[in-house]
Amino acid sequence: MNYDFDMYMAEREIERTYGEKVSIVNKAKTLRKFGRTINADSGVATTVATFQGAVINETFATTNSVDYIVSDSASDTGTVSVEGAYFDADNNLVFNAQDVTLTGLTPVALGTALCRCNRIKVKKGTFAAPAAALVGNVYVYDATLATGVTAGVPDVAAATKCMVVAGQNQSAKLASMISGSDYYVLTDVYAAVQKGNANTVAVDLDVEYREIGGVWLPLGLEMSLRTGGASTLDMPQRPYSIIPKNSDFRMVATSNTNDTTVSGHVHGYLAQVREAG
Repeated sequence: MNYDFDMYMAEREIERTYGEKVSIVNKAKTLRKFGRTINADSGVATTVATFQGAVINETFATTNSVDYIVSDSASDTGTVSVEGAYFDADNNLVFNAQDVTLTGLTPVALGTALCRCNRIKVKKGTFAAPAAALVGNVYVYDATLATGVTAGVPDVAAATKCMVVAGQNQSAKLASMISGSDYYVLTDVYAAVQKGNANTVAVDLDVEYREIGGVWLPLGLEMSLRTGGASTLDMPQRPYSIIPKNSDFRMVATSNTNDTTVSGHVHGYLAQVREAG
């Protein structure tokens, strides 16, 4: 199969930079992440994602301590799919997808405890028994950090690593991780400052990544948007941007006004490690 030149160069760049041969076709998996925040604050880099309460950036777990899910509505008793990762014995990130049946206000232990949770969505049912839409907020959280749950809400907001807002059926978190067996070839970035903001606001955005054990590094997109002007931007990546294996990544927004609403998404391909260079 023929690649476009930039895709071929991305594979070659990974080999030259990181010493590993990869294959996008062998992996055969795209990754699209989207998110929304209503809490982008003045002068503070805020993840474009929905977190509990006033939390604007995730407190990252350093062990597989993300272990429970709960809803704040007794009506939520259906099955959801939870995607994330756990650390293996060598502290590599390992992708994990699991189905969990909610029991309303009563927390349910995940079948596999995680260190990252990136997505929650309602699992489809059958023709005879279709899935039900979620009613309440749904939280995947670190039970030790939460210390407890009150009426289906973790007592410590920072304990929540991913959530679905009431009235939605999927999380909106523009943040994810790349496993220890993949690289991410990022092909397109889109962001928008919502026109529903009460004031005329200006927002700077970027996508940044951090290898496990490292620090956050920007991709250098430096997107600047404002309501009443250029409020949306689609930025195809040419050449494509590369996020290395065993990394977290996220879109961050810095506003000139507190409580700004910002949304965005990224598209790309996972490249599976085939062998060391």
